[in-house]
Amino acid sequence: MVIWIVFAVITAAIIASLLHPLASGRVRVNGGEADAARVYRDQLLELDRELQANEIGRNEYEYARAETARRLFKASEPKREERQRLPHPRHPRRWLRLAVVAFLPLASIGLYVLVGSPDMPSRPLQARLEEPGQDIAILVAKTERHLASQPDDGRGWDVIAPIYLRTSRVVDARSAYRNALRLLGPSPVRLDGLAETLMAVSDGVVTEEARQVLEQSLTLEPDNP
Repeated sequence: MVIWIVFAVITAAIIASLLHPLASGRVRVNGGEADAARVYRDQLLELDRELQANEIGRNEYEYARAETARRLFKASEPKREERQRLPHPRHPRRWLRLAVVAFLPLASIGLYVLVGSPDMPSRPLQARLEEPGQDIAILVAKTERHLASQPDDGRGWDVIAPIYLRTSRVVDARSAYRNALRLLGPSPVRLDGLAETLMAVSDGVVTEEARQVLEQSLTLEPDNP
């Protein structure tokens, strides 16, 4: 039941984001004319400034102002032929909104029914821990629960340490590698993993401890590149 509520909320949010651009009842079609009118208004202000600064004469000012005003009026008037060619926006936009509202939920539900697992029963955490399958998160949780009750299980620390490292839990990986080395003894794999973890903890810097761990690994496997 919860998953359907989550799906409904996500679907509603997506539909709202798609319908927002269609919410306005008017389409802007005269952006170029508006820009031109703004330019002509700026020209009129510039002419007034030049007249006050005595940079142009009164006759030149009157002529330039009349010409600029004529262009401003022309740019501000909507063209009759353009108005005749404009499609009525309501019907296409209404059908588009209906298509978004109807198609998106049906498509998402159909896709989930086709490739998802809506009939799979929910399982409590304890049941998933007992049969984790291939769920890495459940496997990690199960191993952590086991190590909490048996902290001297070196094999468990040895298994979980590289998983911690791959999932960027570098601090936990460092502790796991150290426990595995303490309980199972040194090996090139464990020492290399610990060295890599120490460098990850220090943001790529080869610390003195990491250098000593790598040298210890080389004593066990001198041909390790």
